[in-house]
Amino acid sequence: MIQIDNLRVQFGKFVAVDGLSMETKPGQIFGFLGPNGAGKTTTVRVLTGVLRPTSGTVNIAGHPTPSQLAKVKELCGYVPDTEDHFEELSGRQNLKFFASLYRLPKKRVDESLSRLELSEVANLAVYRYSKGMRKKLLIAREIMHRPKLLFCDEPTANLDAHLTGVVRQ
Repeated sequence: MIQIDNLRVQFGKFVAVDGLSMETKPGQIFGFLGPNGAGKTTTVRVLTGVLRPTSGTVNIAGHPTPSQLAKVKELCGYVPDTEDHFEELSGRQNLKFFASLYRLPKKRVDESLSRLELSEVANLAVYRYSKGMRKKLLIAREIMHRPKLLFCDEPTANLDAHLTGVVRQ
């Protein structure tokens, strides 16, 4: 599913990722573990097309990135470590907006809200959500289009222990 060969990401003289090579298979759950500054988020940003590598090759489901980034983006979801909700809109309105971008059926909004246990608060403005609810809304947004590959940066931050099991199902 993911093939990385000798990935290097450099910002000026600072090397954030140096010579990373790895491969994952479909259906596999893989996590980057390491201390702050180890290059985990930088690598995810390269895999999702947010950053371009300095050198090395990256293939997602057989598609080289960044040259076939549009195809890669169709296959992927990305849950960032920071949120970017429309605060004045409700959770449901936020998801409806993103569903329209993907041209998804309206039922996917309710499916995602239910799966992440947000149905009861779906009509509240997001600024009233707790940190955990905001994180769940990010995840709900990114699973609506049923991606083949889901990238999560700090996926369980602000989630209760019960929900971390729900997300893996």
